[in-house]
Amino acid sequence: MIIQDIEIAHPYAFIVIDGDFNHCTLKKSSVHYYQHVDCPTRGNATLDLCYSNVKEAYKASPLTPLGGYDHDLVILYPSYLPIVQRQRPHTVTTQQWNCPARDQLQSILDTTDWDMFIESTNGIDELTETISSYVNFCVDCSVPTNRQKTIPALWKQSCIIPVPKKANITCMIDLRPVALTSVAMKSCERIVLRYMKPLVSEHLDPLQFAYRAKRNTEDAILYCLEKVYSHLEKSNAGHSARITFFDFSSAFNMIQPHVLVHKLLNMNVPHNLVTWLFNYLTNRSQYVRINQSNCVSNTLVSSTGAPQETVLAPFLFTVYTSDARSSHDSCHLIKFADDTALVGLITRDDGGEYLSQINWFVDYCDQNFLELNMEKTKEMVIDLRKGDHEPPPVCYQRPGCKPCLVL
Repeated sequence: MIIQDIEIAHPYAFIVIDGDFNHCTLKKSSVHYYQHVDCPTRGNATLDLCYSNVKEAYKASPLTPLGGYDHDLVILYPSYLPIVQRQRPHTVTTQQWNCPARDQLQSILDTTDWDMFIESTNGIDELTETISSYVNFCVDCSVPTNRQKTIPALWKQSCIIPVPKKANITCMIDLRPVALTSVAMKSCERIVLRYMKPLVSEHLDPLQFAYRAKRNTEDAILYCLEKVYSHLEKSNAGHSARITFFDFSSAFNMIQPHVLVHKLLNMNVPHNLVTWLFNYLTNRSQYVRINQSNCVSNTLVSSTGAPQETVLAPFLFTVYTSDARSSHDSCHLIKFADDTALVGLITRDDGGEYLSQINWFVDYCDQNFLELNMEKTKEMVIDLRKGDHEPPPVCYQRPGCKPCLVL
């Protein structure tokens, strides 16, 4: 009965049952179990058994009894070889092109007597091969090389599970792609995140409340309310507030590795860490699996974005958008990971600075390959004055865009 309850509660779980099966059998179970102990455990009898619902999951090897116990010990080795052991990191050699190396190579090529190659070769094929070999030799002599390790492809492979965002699914955007990665990759991400946080902390946006010590969503809400309430206390002077809540379409999937690398280098992040992150984000193989079944898609390779629901993705997005900051004292761009709100403190219905900041932020998103979801981007107007002071809806300066709704 206990085994059946476990099978019903966890139909897709890996179940292991072991012990002394002297007068017991699992033949009546609805799930087919496989027995893995094939060596005697007491004299010539095999009494201590191990069952699981996966065929050939373990290989048994006998050991000597423990103390005065009359049953032999059995060690079970998993037949499955972990990804970490199947594919280890390998070292590649890359050339570091920089200004001194380029100038040195240019100097060598400028002082080369090219007529010598023409006179000493017979035919265009031999001339081409000779010049190519010489140029490669000059490059090897001038451009320094860097030996670095790459992340194994299997570590970066992710299984995409589509999770519904709402009950009734009508289109693809109603599904959230959750990436399941290997344990080895998750461990590496945690190590990199712990090492990376202190390196970039001083460069992060002060109004980014995610991944900051002693900060959370409540701090972001309190900061927003404090700015709005303190401004509205002067409502007799014609003060009001407008807040635009921006929604990104697949925010983490829009991260461009080459843009992120440039920003990390400007933050003085060590080159080897930047290289690791670039390798982590590029050439990632992924496939889609539906409903924990065997229905899977073909494997595709992606070099854009960060995998959803991984350890590093939210923090990389905060670094990616750390330079998105308001330049006006009357506007505050408050962020918590990918949740962004622009608070505009309006005086005497003059919303020029607020509107210019909205257009600036839209331009910033375009330049950084971020896509705004206009249908979910909303504006809220807070005005305690009497009379009709409702401003017109904000319309972004983009062809075919819809005005944001005023709540």
